[in-house]
Amino acid sequence: MFYTYIHFRKDSGLPFYIGKGKGNRLFTKTKRNTHWKNIANKHGFKAEICSQWNTENEALEHEKFLIACFKDIGTPLVNMTDGGEGTSGWIPSEEWRNKKSQSQKVNFMNPMLNEQSRIKSSNSRLGKAHSEQHKINIGKASLGNKSRTGLKNSIQSNLQRAITMKAIWETKKSTEEKNHEHH
Repeated sequence: MFYTYIHFRKDSGLPFYIGKGKGNRLFTKTKRNTHWKNIANKHGFKAEICSQWNTENEALEHEKFLIACFKDIGTPLVNMTDGGEGTSGWIPSEEWRNKKSQSQKVNFMNPMLNEQSRIKSSNSRLGKAHSEQHKINIGKASLGNKSRTGLKNSIQSNLQRAITMKAIWETKKSTEEKNHEHH
């Protein structure tokens, strides 16, 4: 059984997203676009099922209809498309899987990409203080997280960490030396 649903902002009750799903899709926060996440994180959301459908195709057609109706009356939706594209049952090709796997390995294995990401993330918070509520939330999230307490790293993992850190250091040092030579 498929359905169409609407997400409403909790603070104003205004609709901001139209979707099609089955199971718990209307309540999930994963696999959403950045605009959806921004609104849901800032204002919260309430989900309501509009209609239930026997086939996915019927639900997709209704999703397109709802998006068109809301856009026609000037409702700002964060849907990235006009609807009807659904990806249920999509099975990625072997070529797609290999390409995705390669890109993930490159990003994971390249120490400079990881270092650049860490620096960028670190710099994005410079000069910004966490709100008191955020500090409380961080504290709550870490309560009871004892997954590594009392555990020792294996010699193998310590050796691997040392090799990785040495590679990062040498790459960073080499880059700094090249930059210094050019100035």
